[in-house]
Amino acid sequence: MRRFTAATLVLMVCLLAWPAVGVLGGTSTSAAVNKATAYLQTQQQNDGSYTEFDGPINATCGAGLAIAAAGLDVNTWKKSGLSGIDFLLAQKDSLSNAADADTNSAKIAQLVMLLVASNNDPRAFAGVDWVAILTGTQNATTGAYGTAFIRHPWIIMALHSAGETIPANALDYLLANQEANGGFGVNGLGSGSDTNTTAICLEALAAAGVVTSSTTVQQALAYLHTQQNSDGGFPWAKPSLWGTDSDSSSTSWVIQALIAAGEDQTGPAWTISGNTPVTFLLGMQNASGAFGYQTSWADDNLMCTYQAIPALMGKVFPLGYAEPVKSSPDSVTAPAETSTQTLVQGQDYLPYTGR
Repeated sequence: MRRFTAATLVLMVCLLAWPAVGVLGGTSTSAAVNKATAYLQTQQQNDGSYTEFDGPINATCGAGLAIAAAGLDVNTWKKSGLSGIDFLLAQKDSLSNAADADTNSAKIAQLVMLLVASNNDPRAFAGVDWVAILTGTQNATTGAYGTAFIRHPWIIMALHSAGETIPANALDYLLANQEANGGFGVNGLGSGSDTNTTAICLEALAAAGVVTSSTTVQQALAYLHTQQNSDGGFPWAKPSLWGTDSDSSSTSWVIQALIAAGEDQTGPAWTISGNTPVTFLLGMQNASGAFGYQTSWADDNLMCTYQAIPALMGKVFPLGYAEPVKSSPDSVTAPAETSTQTLVQGQDYLPYTGR
């Protein structure tokens, strides 16, 4: 006779009682989001935070964005009376330290997007103007936000969510860092393309108003086509240190990027042997509601779960994003310099390997 732990029984009750969320894509997708959000609630810590390998601030922002993408209220999503917003409020001093503005800029970008999505003021939260901190990280000569390339698209998305106009030199810097094969690399031009950075850059390009018919977007989509596996999913890159098997994290990012680029993520163009990015992602969900990383690393994974929810909801970062623009050309000028700074785990953004 199969035995269930107390935690399992609690989760089963949550799944039965959880309010359904609206989502395009059919009953199976809607049910998957309901199960995933129920799992997220079981993972919240007593201080309102979430914890993953890249630290509680990134994880709490990521989970919060997933909750908001599912149409739920981050402000009232609490454990022991505290929400993720409460936890982030308590991080004011470490995050707003002027000496660490560049280092913390990717975290602050996620915070700004979450504050906007949860109807909090990113210019006054905890008495700090977080938008001003981000604008202050721009290099006036190159147009780059932050000294590590991956911070740049995150900051563009955050500023767009806060209603800021993206400067022309910031867009030019992003465009000029596209690799010859159409992708984008985590450390900028010359660092080699990967699906995750390419996807995030496509979302940033959409936020900056670059049209889907532009050469930049179409070349990025062409690169993503070369990375899709026969199971419909995507790896970090082919080849890569983490192998070439599809993973749920990369696939979630790509789904969001396809939506931002005006693509049908379940249409013929992204279907291989009957498999789409969405069917692959749905297949990675465990009975608990959590998503595994790869089929060979299928344990419950918090990060993969909160990354899957916006993708399955058909939401693009920043949340509240409008329909993609389909006309007008983009322009590009060469950057005066290219960032070569190596990412630091817990500060920026790294692939989750499940290892």
